[in-house]
Amino acid sequence: MPDVLEQLGFADLVCDDPDWLRDEFTAIIDANFGETSRKRPEPPRMPLPEPAGRPARAARTSQLWRRQRSPPRS
Repeated sequence: MPDVLEQLGFADLVCDDPDWLRDEFTAIIDANFGETSRKRPEPPRMPLPEPAGRPARAARTSQLWRRQRSPPRS
């Protein structure tokens, strides 16, 4: 198993030249997935929904009773 310092040295060597690293990465991607010069089409934009009107009656009934009622007297 390689020593940790050897692994760090290899990583430093690989990452030392960003242009070389980018070229190697691009070559690997192109070899496996083909050319990537085309731009991907953007998905169609969905229009925003119309603004909502007043809430339905069921939604407003909870606002009428703001406190809990006590049980009926016997």
